Amino acid sequence: MKRDVFFSSVPFYLCYNLFMFGRFLTYILLLSTFFLFSLPASGEEFQLEGKKNVEYTLKYPGLMQDHPLFFLKKIRDRINLFLIRDYLKKSDLILQISDKDIHSGLLFSQQGKWGLAANTVDTAERDFMKIFPLLNQSKKQGVTSGQDFILILKLSNEKHQEVIEAILKDVPQGERKRLSDTLMINKKAENELKKF
Repeated sequence: MKRDVFFSSVPFYLCYNLFMFGRFLTYILLLSTFFLFSLPASGEEFQLEGKKNVEYTLKYPGLMQDHPLFFLKKIRDRINLFLIRDYLKKSDLILQISDKDIHSGLLFSQQGKWGLAANTVDTAERDFMKIFPLLNQSKKQGVTSGQDFILILKLSNEKHQEVIEAILKDVPQGERKRLSDTLMINKKAENELKKF
């Protein structure tokens, strides 16, 4: 009998409702955060001074590495990569992440944040290299990527090379070696693309 009185009492009822309301607010906050960060952003046209001008629009990066909430974006990307089982869709997502990172590197270099620029561009190229094992796995399963996607990859690779060379012209001596190594990774990606 005492048990029924306790569960029907006002303090228990208020505590339970506050607890459930808190859970509800937490779910709404998490869902709105993920939806906010997953909204598509339009690409930004920009011109680089140099010999070649590749007609490829890089994705707008949104939150960049110097933003305090950037870790949420990385968590969201990792969760999306984990949940996507289709190798072609996963490689498309990696391409988008890589394009956003290379654009972030360009913006960091324009702001004079050379360390962040070199780090971000290096991460972008390493991510780009993760696409090729996925394409090979897809081919082994009998699903080939279309020539349109391969063309997009080639254009993206050329744009990455253009951005890295533009940053390399202005970068201080301390970061030059790292960007040269990143340019070599870009050349490896170009050679990998010739196989497709």
